[in-house]
Amino acid sequence: MERLVWLQLYSLRQAARELIHSQKELVEAEERALCKQVADAATLRQRAVLEAFARGLHPREVAKHLCIDMTTVSSHTSVLLRLSRNAWNIKDNERHDYRFLQTKFAKYFDNHRDSIPYTL
Repeated sequence: MERLVWLQLYSLRQAARELIHSQKELVEAEERALCKQVADAATLRQRAVLEAFARGLHPREVAKHLCIDMTTVSSHTSVLLRLSRNAWNIKDNERHDYRFLQTKFAKYFDNHRDSIPYTL
């Protein structure tokens, strides 16, 4: 009897793990789709800025690395944040900045080797 209970508990735990795993995969697929939506809507230079953020660079580092002015980085960032706001349905009164781009796109560009070159 005790063994039967143990086997039932083991089966329940296994089923729970599988459910959690499938839910995690679903959420990750949805995140990838949203990232793709933003990346596809961006221009080549905006994607370069986005990929630089995804690699963890600070806006000043992005400007230096891509050999562009900070105002250009700021302009591209504003567009990318607007695209992200629309994709993720972020309310206008909710604040988000380049760190949002770093967090959301880090895995996306790691998994998309066909993305633009790191530098242009």
